[in-house]
Amino acid sequence: MWPEPANTFLLADDEGAIIIDAGCGWPERYARLVEFLASHGFKPADVHTVVLSHAHPDHMGAMPFLLEEASPRVFIHPLEKALSSDPRLLNQSFDMCFITDYYSERLGDTDPASLDILDYFSALCPMGAAEATDLLEDGDLLTLAGREFEAVHTPGHAPGHVAFVGHGVVFGGDCLFAGSIGRTDLPLSDPLALTRSLERFAALAGDTLVYSGHGPATTIRDEKRSNPFLTGAARLIAR
Repeated sequence: MWPEPANTFLLADDEGAIIIDAGCGWPERYARLVEFLASHGFKPADVHTVVLSHAHPDHMGAMPFLLEEASPRVFIHPLEKALSSDPRLLNQSFDMCFITDYYSERLGDTDPASLDILDYFSALCPMGAAEATDLLEDGDLLTLAGREFEAVHTPGHAPGHVAFVGHGVVFGGDCLFAGSIGRTDLPLSDPLALTRSLERFAALAGDTLVYSGHGPATTIRDEKRSNPFLTGAARLIAR
């Protein structure tokens, strides 16, 4: 969980490695990604595709390290493209007043609005830039390791958040977690949009395996039983 890196998922094919999300930008945390790849017989240079659920530090901060060793295709939603290439835009999508405790001892008379969110993230989970090579719209089909997945635009936590659905699996990013959901207290987040996104999750088959951006795997059926947020979304569909 934050400020630890988000979950990273690996799919392998004859060309090498595909990863979904890359984690934080600390060198030691990038080292975890390198170790993870090595445990499956890959080097960073073997990564030919990176799919990003959205452009937040814990999901893509490590991209500059990876890009020093590999030249992958980078997929992201159009609404996240600018942020992924220019992390300074995080200052427009995070509320500095939300983190003034971090600066409390050295703020003095400084206006929180003048502070740089990247300074805050540098102490927790640094953000990094990556230029997208491919943009994913809702409904686009993406072939990963010989399997076809549908890109599902699931805004709420972030405007251009995308989940990937196929073969009984959904890579859900920060939309749906085991027992919880992605936060919506950020300036560019939208609770109503997240509710609509959860409706799309609730419509999936019960045995669909959910690989979330944080925490353990779960299933749609289990979340309908125990997660009040998904239960509510399922009721909205029923109406």
